[in-house]
Amino acid sequence: MNSKKCVVSIIGIRPDFVRTSEILKKLDKEFNHICIRTDEYRDTLVAYAFFGDLKIRCSDYYLESTDDNTCTFYCKLFVKMNISPELIIFVGDSDVTCLAKPFKQKGYKICHIEAGMRSHNKNMCEEHNKIICDQYSDLLFAYHYDNKKELQKENITKNVYVVGNTVFEVVNKLFDPSKFVNDDNYDGKTDSDKLIKRKDMILVDIHREENLNSKNRMINIIKYLHYCYAKYNLPINILFSHKLENIINKFNLNMGIIKFTPLKRWRTYLNTCYHSLFVVSDSGTAQEELGTLNVPVIVPRDYTERPQSYDANMSIYLNINSTHNKTWLKTFDYIDNIHNKTLKMNLTWLGDGDTSNIIIKHIQTFLDLHMTDKLA
Repeated sequence: MNSKKCVVSIIGIRPDFVRTSEILKKLDKEFNHICIRTDEYRDTLVAYAFFGDLKIRCSDYYLESTDDNTCTFYCKLFVKMNISPELIIFVGDSDVTCLAKPFKQKGYKICHIEAGMRSHNKNMCEEHNKIICDQYSDLLFAYHYDNKKELQKENITKNVYVVGNTVFEVVNKLFDPSKFVNDDNYDGKTDSDKLIKRKDMILVDIHREENLNSKNRMINIIKYLHYCYAKYNLPINILFSHKLENIINKFNLNMGIIKFTPLKRWRTYLNTCYHSLFVVSDSGTAQEELGTLNVPVIVPRDYTERPQSYDANMSIYLNINSTHNKTWLKTFDYIDNIHNKTLKMNLTWLGDGDTSNIIIKHIQTFLDLHMTDKLA
């Protein structure tokens, strides 16, 4: 019989496997860990190659249908497979995190990794997901002290721990830029500042509803990308998705010189970003991970849950509500200053790179105290 405490992680989208990969490995080692993947975005890149990149095992259970993504279904699964979770872990802000409420009402202990992140954009479903999960969590891990302050505003103060950023740890441990430089130019040194970056493209990732659902915003994003092409004379490659393709067809958008590039497994994606002059992305994760590679990120969002990235010169806001305003030119100054090293990125807000160990220790302490309370 396995005497280790039972911990269940429920993960909904591909980026959350990236950000928790080091944690998942340690959960396997320290606990009877059951990992459930919901794959709510039908992301075909969550496959053996993807898990291989992250050096993690495949999940124990995979829910193919969103109809199964209910508390009732999970509880039936727990009974059928004799699973008795002492802690259920949710990550980020995908739809599955809303299950924190019904699980809590059934008496389970809940943990949320990425607690306290707020964009203050109430039109985003992700914002509601985060708030709900935090409200019903017993153990909360915040990336930054700003996130802890957000929780305090919502009267969430118990068992809140600032642990640093999980993505920062993963990129540092698993991505080695020295393996992706031109061999003719690589001198064998490991200092990433001495590695040759090709800077031979501009990579684009647009997938958030706030952009895709607005014809005006999409038109202005495309105009901005054409200004980028005129300024830097580099290929503009945008990550393909069927949703993006449908929006382009629906709005009859003229992509011009912008070319689709396939979605990529994680290491290939980072490699592509590493050798891009800069990245235009509405992904929150890009604001965290690409600074580790010294790659500037242009953010076409009116709200962000990672304002620290702006303050740290890791990314810059792009106003796309109107055409070619001052912020468009400001982004070019930002890119040029990063690459000529007159402006430097500050990575200290991401933590010390030991986040997974810190989280595991807090989980162990929490469960030990919880078991003591149950026996009392």
